[in-house]
Amino acid sequence: MKKIIFLSILIYLNRSALAQNISINNSGQAAHSSAMLDISSDSKGVLIPRLTSMQRTGIASPATGLLVFDTNTNSFWYFSANWKEIIACGSGGILTGPAGGDLTGNFPTPTVAKIQNLDVASNVPFDKQILKWDVLNNKWQGKNDSLFLPYNVAFSNPTKLFGITNNSLSGGSVAIFGKSGSVGSGIPNLNSTAGIWGDNADGVGVVGTSNDGQGISGFSFKNNGVQGYSVLAGKAGIYGSHANDGGIGVMGEIQNNGYAIYGKATGASGNAGFFETNSSTHNEATLKVTSSGLGTLGLFNETNSNSTSPTILVEQAGNAAGLKVKSNNQNAAANSLEVITQGSGIGIYSKNEKGIAGKFEITNTANTYPALMVGTNSLGTGLYVSSSNTGQSGAATEILSQGVGVGLNVTSNKGTTGVFSQIGSGFTPETIKVTNAGEGYNAVFESNNTVNIKANILVEQNGKGSGIAIKVNNDQNNAAGLSVNTVGNRGAEIVSAGAIGLASTALGEGAIAITGNTGQTADNAIGIKGVTGVNVSNGIGVLGQAGVNDK
Repeated sequence: MKKIIFLSILIYLNRSALAQNISINNSGQAAHSSAMLDISSDSKGVLIPRLTSMQRTGIASPATGLLVFDTNTNSFWYFSANWKEIIACGSGGILTGPAGGDLTGNFPTPTVAKIQNLDVASNVPFDKQILKWDVLNNKWQGKNDSLFLPYNVAFSNPTKLFGITNNSLSGGSVAIFGKSGSVGSGIPNLNSTAGIWGDNADGVGVVGTSNDGQGISGFSFKNNGVQGYSVLAGKAGIYGSHANDGGIGVMGEIQNNGYAIYGKATGASGNAGFFETNSSTHNEATLKVTSSGLGTLGLFNETNSNSTSPTILVEQAGNAAGLKVKSNNQNAAANSLEVITQGSGIGIYSKNEKGIAGKFEITNTANTYPALMVGTNSLGTGLYVSSSNTGQSGAATEILSQGVGVGLNVTSNKGTTGVFSQIGSGFTPETIKVTNAGEGYNAVFESNNTVNIKANILVEQNGKGSGIAIKVNNDQNNAAGLSVNTVGNRGAEIVSAGAIGLASTALGEGAIAITGNTGQTADNAIGIKGVTGVNVSNGIGVLGQAGVNDK
């Protein structure tokens, strides 16, 4: 039986040798044409010669590529000019042996000596450095910067794509500094810290653009959100411009107590705010202020008690009003213009070089309120009219009424209704002149206090003229020069310390100088009564004297 088995093996080996390659398997499959020896199995491996280190190194003239397993090092060794270890099985399959190429030392802990066969400086990089090529030293060096210019990259990140933090709180510390040009602006340093500092010698320091958001957004809990500073006249620290219809150049928004836009002048000159329209065809308001709240629309507060300048100065070089106040609510009862002065100055002062200094006009014909109302709660006069031009020939006060009402209506609840006096000598104009082109009274003086015993009108004459002179120029009119109608017991009372108590002259044929009418139902009434003083000798109570040509 043994002879039969041996004979079969010899026949098999002879057939394999004739085929120039050998296959060893359980399936009887022929060896692959590219392999001299093709071994395959699904349950066994290949066991190569196992030698001690002494046996391995004792092999005489080993062939290049000879492979053995060293039982002392528990690793595979191959021969190539000398023996080289491949795998140290006892240390977990880690590659061992001398390193080559860009590496030096031995595996498993070689040292990187080169990158792409270019030398690398030792002990690099240090903390927070990167490895960059140094062309001067012809080696890879550790560098503190991490950005090559020009640099352009596109990436998607739901958080910050690029972030740099500077933890220093010292003045002048900056997280990102960008300079354009070789010299920049020349500003040595900043007084405060800055997240971004853009420095440019002749251009824009920082530019922010956006299609559907904020170009530049600044936010701060304790300081300015965005701050701009400029030293050149006519240039803005922060400049906002908008080219489209309905756009906003600069917008400030405040949600709580504070100021949406705040302008501050810190020097001895300059304006805290300036609004200018430089187009001659512009027909809209240069400054427009609108409020939907309940507060004051505008507040101008002068805190310097020594200031002699007006709080508001309006200069008008055109032909329109310098200041116009319009109240559109027809049901409103509030004042359109209200001036409160707590000092001794004038509440409203109007000065005009050529025209009328002030005019109050009501255009609604159905309005029953006065055009001008003067009220006083002080000890002074309600209305004071002064004419300081000594060469003036017109009236100091002129009242023109074209309606059927009175030209002047003076009402006093206490005291004298009116006092008219002329101070000084050599003046021929009237102290007061009232002209009426209508059909009503020129003036009505009314006293509503029933216990008042003072005269409605008091005329004091310290000169040589008459106290009251009455002249009727219409000779077709039957009206008396002086008409007194009273429900009391005296129509008129004249007391004179001179020679003539009452003198009246009537012009025209049939004219009556003085007439006294007691009324139709007055019993024991006296039309005219003249009484001389008690100690007057040869006095005349009433003297009637006919004219020269009177028959």
